Amino acid sequence: MLLWSILAIFLIFVILVTVLFIMSFASSSTSKYCYTSISQKRALFNQTLNKSAPTKTGGKFGNPWPTSKVHGFSDLIAWKRKYVPKDEQDHNEKLKKDIDQKKLSVSGFGEKIGSLDEYLNVGKYFDSGRLLDKVEVGDVRVTWLGHASSLIQFSNGFNVLTDPVFSERASPSQWVGPKRNSRVPISISKLHSLGVEIHAVLISHNHYDHLDINTLQKVQQYYKKATIYSPLNTNQNTIKAKNSTELGWWDSAAFDDGEGVVAKVTLTPAQHWTKRSAFDDNKSLWGGFVIQSANTTAYFAGDTGYCQVFEEIGQTFPDITVALIPIGAYLPRWFMNPQHISPEEAVQVYKDLKCKNALAIHWLSFDLADDRGLEPVEELEFFKGDGESEGFVVKSVGESVDFR
Repeated sequence: MLLWSILAIFLIFVILVTVLFIMSFASSSTSKYCYTSISQKRALFNQTLNKSAPTKTGGKFGNPWPTSKVHGFSDLIAWKRKYVPKDEQDHNEKLKKDIDQKKLSVSGFGEKIGSLDEYLNVGKYFDSGRLLDKVEVGDVRVTWLGHASSLIQFSNGFNVLTDPVFSERASPSQWVGPKRNSRVPISISKLHSLGVEIHAVLISHNHYDHLDINTLQKVQQYYKKATIYSPLNTNQNTIKAKNSTELGWWDSAAFDDGEGVVAKVTLTPAQHWTKRSAFDDNKSLWGGFVIQSANTTAYFAGDTGYCQVFEEIGQTFPDITVALIPIGAYLPRWFMNPQHISPEEAVQVYKDLKCKNALAIHWLSFDLADDRGLEPVEELEFFKGDGESEGFVVKSVGESVDFR
């Protein structure tokens, strides 16, 4: 009897999925899909009264900006069917042509980008000794560890890990899901054995490519005093760490180890969403972080679509030393741009923030969208322009850079 009940439930599930797929197939090539440019998005700025606080309905958080859009199941099917609207096709074709011409007309452009192997060659660029070198007063050192994972070091000794994902796959299971293209330069245990202290871990949201329980367990094993900072309900629903601080947008928390290492951590808004299981969509908040320490400021954007909040962040924190800005997982644009910024939008974020420097993150390590390899870098270099936005740099996995 139990077997027949299970079989009946399974058949009902299959029928429902089939119906949804057919409905999605029928509706997924309609004219509702379109590419939205930066100028079209900026035209929507300042059209909402509640710019800085998330909406909350029925226990679920939401984005307050008109640039946000929630995709449905039919949209997902359209993406998986490789649908691209005509206006985006035209945009992509023109952009490719312009980039190809740029490579031919600008001396050293191709050499400046380098080869894909160079960015993947962790052994060539990673030097664990750099992590032990003293950071000069006025500098912030950032070591990109792949995807959104970075080690940020301040001159007073305050060290921060952002969205550490050191597992082989960004997935609920290490048997399936997106597999790493680039290896992680160093393990948590190796960091500890070298004597590199970790004071804080920043978790931007609960997606598997940003919140990896396996890595966090390692952090808690080797760095028992490290504080995990996360958006509202993230620790409560997922991490469940004892030494944790949850923040709402614009909330700040002070860090003081009693030995001269002090910092202020602020959760900043982002245009994104959360989901870790079939039943918890948007029950946890999302965001980026501003870290102020030793008279310097670092900004970690997390995951975000382009919206008006970057101007707000730049106005609130007018002297950002370095911003970690994502450039990948943006194709197809019609589907990805409410939740991820494109390289062109990343350059605009850099300008909106008015920050001194920026480092490109969230590309190369995992194939989460249709862009691959060096596509994000090529577009970023193109939109930076000749001699413009030179403070926005791209580095290889494992490369340490001091920003002033």
